[in-house]
Amino acid sequence: MVQAKILSSLDKLLPDANIITFKKLAKVSALRGERLSFQLAFRESNAAAGHRVWYKIALEGNIPGDHEIRLVDFIPSQMPIYPNRAWGEGYISTEPGLYPDLLRPLPCDGCVPVCSFQTRTAWITIEIPEGMESGEYELTITLRHPDTGELVASDGLTVKVIGATLPAQNLLYTQW
Repeated sequence: MVQAKILSSLDKLLPDANIITFKKLAKVSALRGERLSFQLAFRESNAAAGHRVWYKIALEGNIPGDHEIRLVDFIPSQMPIYPNRAWGEGYISTEPGLYPDLLRPLPCDGCVPVCSFQTRTAWITIEIPEGMESGEYELTITLRHPDTGELVASDGLTVKVIGATLPAQNLLYTQW
C-alpha cells in the first residue's frame, strides 16, 4: 500500500522520514496572481517490498490556471555544519547525508518512483490567475498505475482564493 500526504512547501523530508509524523496540509489560501506551492510526500508502506515502482502523478480538480509537478531530488552534503562549533537551531540535521533540494522535471513520462526504503516528494506549483473568481476549490493529487490507471494513492487539498490581486513585486532578481 502506498502512503501519500499533502504537506506544506516549508516541510523538508529526508529519505528516511516517516510521513505519518508530518502535519497534513488540508487547506491553504492564495491571492489572485499568486504562485502557490505545496508537496505530496509518498512512500510504499510495506517495508518488506524492497523495490521501486513508477506511478503516474496528476493534479485533479476544478482550479483553473497553469500548474507544474516536479520531483524533489536529494543532494549530498558532506559537511552540513562545521565540526566542534556552536550552532543554532533550525537545522534539518547536522549529520552528513542526502538532503531534499533539487527540483527536477518528472522523469519517465510523468511518473514518480515510489519505494519502500525511501520517502520521496513531488513539488506542485499552481499559478493562480489574476482574474480568477474568489472561492474554495477542491484539488486531489493522485498516483495511478501507468498501464492500468488503477488508483494507488491520493490526497486532497482545499484552495481558498481570496478576492484580491497580489501587487506587482519590486524585487525582480536575486541570486544566493
